[in-house]
Amino acid sequence: MEEGCSRLASVVVDDDIITDIIDGTEMPRGNYDKVVDATGCIVLPGVIDDHVHFRDPGLTQKADIETESRAAAYGGVTSYFDMPNTKPQTTTLEALDDKMEEAARRSHVNYAYYLSELRRDLKRAEQMSFKTVQAEPTNATYLDTYAWILFLQKRYDEARAYIDRALQNDTDTVNGPSAVVIGHAGDIYCMCGDTDRAVELWQRALKAGGDKAVLTRKIKTKKLKIEEQ
Repeated sequence: MEEGCSRLASVVVDDDIITDIIDGTEMPRGNYDKVVDATGCIVLPGVIDDHVHFRDPGLTQKADIETESRAAAYGGVTSYFDMPNTKPQTTTLEALDDKMEEAARRSHVNYAYYLSELRRDLKRAEQMSFKTVQAEPTNATYLDTYAWILFLQKRYDEARAYIDRALQNDTDTVNGPSAVVIGHAGDIYCMCGDTDRAVELWQRALKAGGDKAVLTRKIKTKKLKIEEQ
């Protein structure tokens, strides 16, 4: 299975790297050290899990980098993004570096880590986030994160430009942009003074599975509480 399509084929692997995918049921010509008969099986690319909780550091009585990455490998997950709510939380570059160093020693698969922002060093967060947007200008997650940091800095017009790009590029889900991105867009448009557009976006976020209580209140009052920003 590849790019959303399935077909009968043989996969050639050399030094742990897929070097060829040959359509058909006949054995590919060549000299091979090992042949695996996968008739009736589905061969998938490595899965990327962008939301995991490995509990390391601080909560390793539940799980840690070694155990969870090993489980990921057994399940076909070859890359993961670990969330920052550990003890201590990953809120500094030093804590992030510590996690990266531990993963380099102990992880069985590819890894990445989220850095949490607590609204304390938004200028630095903005600079770091903007680098990700420059690296991948159509990545909806990066665009949404950058827009939200601008929003927290009360730079609403700039935030609107980036959240619009996030909405345009958030095509990973079947039903379009995620509830989180749409909800952020609603909040940003509200603070830009476009209440009608904000309500429309909050309604879309609600239909997409967003927080019912919070979104219903916003739609009813046509306002955004300060503590919700």
